[in-house]
Amino acid sequence: MTNPHQKIVKIIMESNEFTQEALAEKTGIDQPTISWILTGKRRLTIQALVRLIPLMGDDELQNFFREVQNEFSTAPA
Repeated sequence: MTNPHQKIVKIIMESNEFTQEALAEKTGIDQPTISWILTGKRRLTIQALVRLIPLMGDDELQNFFREVQNEFSTAPA
């Protein structure tokens, strides 16, 4: 299963063509934290999500949650 914390950051970076540094500047989340999230060493906080979600379009946001839901519903118990 894909880590949803990593996935949301990757989607935002790819759709906006952001580097880690650009994402850090745009959100106020420091670059090392973004790197740790992308490598699975740290999870997103609610505060970080509040800063990231506005950078996603409605379609991207819906697709993200649909994919996560599908992964959880098909994961072995």
